[in-house]
Amino acid sequence: MKKLFLIFAALFLVFEVAAEGQENAPLRLVQTITLPADIRGHFDHFEVDLKGNRLFATPEAYKSVLVFDLKTSRYSTAKATVCFRA
Repeated sequence: MKKLFLIFAALFLVFEVAAEGQENAPLRLVQTITLPADIRGHFDHFEVDLKGNRLFATPEAYKSVLVFDLKTSRYSTAKATVCFRA
């Protein structure tokens, strides 16, 4: 019984040291882009264009693609003409 207690105590110490975590946050907020009031609900998909510094997002009920320009913090919409369902 004493041996089992020592094993559990050793495992607790090992995992306690490993579970301390990071000191710095892995992500930080860089910018905020305000959306119009008619965009409600959640977003279905996101895609990033690293070369063009753009973010493409599809709000669920908006029926268009929002294109965010990450350099200027502005967005534009591209209306969808065809709806594909998987």
